[in-house]
This record gives sequence, C-alpha cells and structure tokens, in this order.
Amino acid sequence: MPLGVLDTVPAVSCSVLCTEYGGGQMQYASATHWNQVFRAYRQRGDDLDGGEQWTGAFAPILRTHHVHNILDLGCGTGNDVLRLTRHGYTVV
Repeated sequence: MPLGVLDTVPAVSCSVLCTEYGGGQMQYASATHWNQVFRAYRQRGDDLDGGEQWTGAFAPILRTHHVHNILDLGCGTGNDVLRLTRHGYTVV
C-alpha cells in the first residue's frame, strides 16, 4: 500500500477496547480513507482480487445448506459479490 495514501488520511479513534492488542484503543479509518486506498489499488491494477479463493471454498458449503440470499457488508472491492451472483446467489 502506498504510504502517501495512509499518510494523508488520519484514522478515526474509537473507544472500543481491543484485547487482542493489549487492551488499547482500536483505530478505525473513515470511509473516505478506504475509498482512497481501494481507488489507489484499482488505479495501479492491484485490485486485491483473490479469484475464487473465498467463493470457491464457500459456495459449495452454502449450496449444501440451501442458502440463496447473502448479505454483503461492503468490506472490499465487490469482486466476491460478482462471483457469488455468477454462482446463482442473490446478494444484497
């Protein structure tokens, strides 16, 4: 990740304790920050696309359990959403 992107957008402090990191405060970045990060990835052709790594592993499990609808939390580039719809799932 280019340091310039991270240096220009400050993280927003949260008062949530994070025990995995010694009980200190967690830091959350704003939506603006993540939009800039993923725009930079896309512009240089490094879209964080894991291919079928996730969907290939989980689509058969979801199918076995008769899952038809999936809620996407919008935590990435949308590549998995596209793949899931191609596998026949409804993603909202």
